[in-house]
Amino acid sequence: MPPDPPPDPAALSVADLAELGALFDAHWPRLVAIAGRRLDDRLAPATDPEDVVSQAFLDARRKWPGYRDRRPVSEFVWLY
Repeated sequence: MPPDPPPDPAALSVADLAELGALFDAHWPRLVAIAGRRLDDRLAPATDPEDVVSQAFLDARRKWPGYRDRRPVSEFVWLY
């Protein structure tokens, strides 16, 4: 019988998703403001800072298990 495949890092528990969602909710306004300020002037008219932060959530979801287990930096720094 073949060994079980490694766990999918994107497959988070409901508790993990709730915790990550709460972090984004708590830091959302600040993250959106930073994304808006950092957008290149040529991209700003066509790019919504909220879309940038939403994409960051998807990236954070994939990386959450590594951060959750070690928490080497503050939550905001990690999200940023």
